[in-house]
Amino acid sequence: MASQSEEKITQLQSLEQNLQVMLSQKQTFQAQLLEVDNALSELQKTSRPVYKIIGNIMLSVEKQPTIKELEERKKILELRIS
Repeated sequence: MASQSEEKITQLQSLEQNLQVMLSQKQTFQAQLLEVDNALSELQKTSRPVYKIIGNIMLSVEKQPTIKELEERKKILELRIS
């Protein structure tokens, strides 16, 4: 009987840890989604050159492909959050 209780407690602790990991991942995805939304909003407003940071360098990039890339990233994040 005690063995079964210990096993149930172990399972419960494992489930609790998994839930905490999932919640942490969801928060990370939500923060990334907020960043993507803000970037898309700023890109829509600007007519100035667009730059993208890749690693330690900043490159000039075209606006439309960058918007497409961010919209795809947004879709992926929304799927992961839901």
